[in-house]
Amino acid sequence: MTRFILIAIFPIYCLGQDSGLAEKILDYGIKDYQDGKYITALSHFNRSIALDSTNPKTYYFKGLTFLKGSRADFGTNISDSIKFSFSKTLELDSGFYPIAYRYLAGSAFFNSSEEAVDLIEIATKQDSSNLVTLILSVRIKHHFEKENIHQDLNRIVDLQPKSFQPYYIRGQYFFHTENKPEQAYQDFRKALRYATDDDLNNFESFYLTYYQILERTERFSKMKKLKRRNKITEVQLVKLKKYKYKIFEFEK
Repeated sequence: MTRFILIAIFPIYCLGQDSGLAEKILDYGIKDYQDGKYITALSHFNRSIALDSTNPKTYYFKGLTFLKGSRADFGTNISDSIKFSFSKTLELDSGFYPIAYRYLAGSAFFNSSEEAVDLIEIATKQDSSNLVTLILSVRIKHHFEKENIHQDLNRIVDLQPKSFQPYYIRGQYFFHTENKPEQAYQDFRKALRYATDDDLNNFESFYLTYYQILERTERFSKMKKLKRRNKITEVQLVKLKKYKYKIFEFEK
């Protein structure tokens, strides 16, 4: 009888040991991840999963490690690895994992799946102060023609009221989607006020869109000023005349 009890209890006891060891190894992995040691972190996470494959936290940090690492570290299929890790996280626990929801929303959006809308809604609810999440939310809702975009656009501006990108994004939306050139002009003015050289280099279409807005709002003296300062070239003007206002629609 005693022998039978020992045999029955032994697997449960071992499972407890494995779970405890897995948690310790997970902690080592998290520390390596936080220190930027992504290859050793991944090794710890894989060892932890081998001992306990039911902990969503391990898969979440494994996904974050792939996300922070590079193709040189982890190979060309890194996107699939991130997607698998985050999908496994949410399969085990649909709790507070905003980055997982955001990444999977982006992946669904890339594949034109309307599942992206539900995923990004959860991501924004879990982290309503993340600029990247809110920008992705605007793009997804615009693509699938959802209505509550203004809330996200205004929140983006509220988060960074003295930055270029929030006003640029909202101004684009006003101009290209809602056909409100005057409101777009107000946002583009603020974007220009806070723009750095890097901002303007990274968003090459800014001056072209701004030129279109000035034309639509009949601010001809400002249009001349842009030409005089060589912000708009003759080649760009030819493109504008050819494609008119469709050249820089709100991008996916």
